[in-house]
Amino acid sequence: MPSISHFQIYKPAEPCSLVGEGLRQTMDKIVSERLSANGREFDLKGYCVGCNGMTIFSQDERLSNLKRLNLGGNRIGDEGAKLLAESPIFSKLQWLELGGNDLGPAGLRVISRSTILTKLKTLNLYRNLIKDEGVK
Repeated sequence: MPSISHFQIYKPAEPCSLVGEGLRQTMDKIVSERLSANGREFDLKGYCVGCNGMTIFSQDERLSNLKRLNLGGNRIGDEGAKLLAESPIFSKLQWLELGGNDLGPAGLRVISRSTILTKLKTLNLYRNLIKDEGVK
């Protein structure tokens, strides 16, 4: 039987652990490649940008016209949710995918109480750590 040990089942997502100039350059490249031509959609599903990446995105003026943001599987955590909820950059969002982001009750609270995300119509939160406490 042939060996399959040389196959890589998945490649660890590097952006989650980047910092400094490497982080900034990587996030800049991701925006350039993934932001739609009209600047209204940004699909980052599975990019693992983490909280550090959200720090960069929350200040990037190129994202100020976003209506749809897919952050599924990016491990932004409660800190990243806070950055998202407090940044005027995201004030036009109508659709937000946050599945698989390690959000807990605190992250859900900042999203639901945000004075920035007032235009939000659709919010997906599957595969997070919200539990009963988060829905109270």
